[in-house]
Amino acid sequence: MDGRIVNELIHLKIGLRKSYKFTQIISEVTLYIVTTISSLLILYYKNIAIFIIMVYLWCIVFKNKKEINAKEKMYNAIERYENMQGEIILKS
Repeated sequence: MDGRIVNELIHLKIGLRKSYKFTQIISEVTLYIVTTISSLLILYYKNIAIFIIMVYLWCIVFKNKKEINAKEKMYNAIERYENMQGEIILKS
């Protein structure tokens, strides 16, 4: 299955905000497993290309993590704004 399909299925099942966190956890765990396997392959084959691919994958995960953190801050700011609006209406 394609990653986008799985992401959309998770989004429909548990919601957008939780799906971002869940997808991040899945990608990190998968990368840890792939890193472990590739470390063994680097030792066995003595091939630097595997190492370069792993560095690239780690860069992608870190970039994705920054994006998810930015989205989380945005959602928190929206929630605070909505809560402030509700408090203002109740005080009026």
